[in-house]
Amino acid sequence: MLTVCGILAGAIVLFAWGRPRVDIVAILVVLALMLSRVLTPHEALAGFGDPVVVLIAAIFIVGEALVDTGVVHRLGEEVIKLGRGDETRLIVLIMTLAGGIGAFMSSSARSSPCSSPSS
Repeated sequence: MLTVCGILAGAIVLFAWGRPRVDIVAILVVLALMLSRVLTPHEALAGFGDPVVVLIAAIFIVGEALVDTGVVHRLGEEVIKLGRGDETRLIVLIMTLAGGIGAFMSSSARSSPCSSPSS
């Protein structure tokens, strides 16, 4: 239990530091759990076959592509422009945007074959 808590604490520190990318930190956590013999190699690698893991990896790829192409920057400028310096309006706009995006991502994750009960 101390090993798992130590690895988790290390992951939290790395996530908060933000220097290594989150996907690298996640792989380091799995590797640390495997090397400390908390997980067997089969258990450590089993998650990569799950469609939800593949979906989350795809979301990271699409998100990075949106940042690299400048779509996120332009969207942020539009939100600031529509907010007109009013904090309440900005909060409502950001919540609406996040809710709209989250509605589609959430339904994508729920429609995964692994999340539906088998009959």
